[in-house]
Amino acid sequence: MSIKKEPKVLTPFDQNKKNIKDFHDNMKMYKSVVLLAEAALALDLTSETEEFCELEEMLKSTIKQFSEFIEERGGKWN
Repeated sequence: MSIKKEPKVLTPFDQNKKNIKDFHDNMKMYKSVVLLAEAALALDLTSETEEFCELEEMLKSTIKQFSEFIEERGGKWN
């Protein structure tokens, strides 16, 4: 026999604190992605250069982290 736990209901103040923290975390992750995109544009790299391969690996890693970040918070990565 399994016992189902009721979801914890936060007070309005605690929910607001959680929402602010989640928003801050989302903005930090978004800013990281924007900075990488700006770096890619500023460097104007071609796909034949070694730097492009390094940047491509950084972008792949960031996208993976971003998808995990979204999924941890109950979102869905498409």
